[in-house]
Amino acid sequence: KNTFTVARGRRAWVGHHVGDLENYETLRSFEEGIAHFETLFEVAPRAVAHDLHPDYLSTRYARDRAEAQGLARSAVQHHHAHMVACLGEHGVEGPALGVIYDGTGYGPDGTVWGGELLAGDAASCERIGHLWPARLPGGEAAVRRPWHMACSWLCELEEGDPVLPAWLDGRVDPVEWGAVVRLARSGLVSPLTTSAGRLFDAVSALCGLRLEVSYEGQAAIELEGVGLVEA
Repeated sequence: KNTFTVARGRRAWVGHHVGDLENYETLRSFEEGIAHFETLFEVAPRAVAHDLHPDYLSTRYARDRAEAQGLARSAVQHHHAHMVACLGEHGVEGPALGVIYDGTGYGPDGTVWGGELLAGDAASCERIGHLWPARLPGGEAAVRRPWHMACSWLCELEEGDPVLPAWLDGRVDPVEWGAVVRLARSGLVSPLTTSAGRLFDAVSALCGLRLEVSYEGQAAIELEGVGLVEA
């Protein structure tokens, strides 16, 4: 979902959609697009801003370029950026209260945010509330397999180890279910998350709608679709 923007004065030019920067080809497209826009609009950056996540390829690009060219560099928390984008869209300077329900974003505390209550403005914000944190068993695997989040939320709600729900019997391997329970209980490869998106995934899986996804947001979309039909 990556894109880039170059800005000068009160003008900003948003680049084309590049997609996930997961390989060399998309990274090259990202870099070439920035260079093209800087030439086209005669922009010579003095500062660069990037996502707070330290391992994104866009973050590495920003860090390397800032170091090579002596540019100021600013890391921006993902959900604070969402809040500020909304303020900017409506011409509001703040301070304001922002409710950001999202998939995932790196939090300054090292956990995975996504269901946040933030107070602040474009310069800074304070996290004053969030959804109840649950484990993300298997990390990225839990994004692709919503039943991992269903298991995780049952672990949060029950004192003992949750058994495989009867309506998921035959659709989830009991041995795999037990392994995910152990991951969630131990915290191994299972960071905490307050993600609203992962909560929707858990509900969709617990309803038996979508246990694995082939595209982002599929579990939540299908859950919404069932709700609309029933309404």
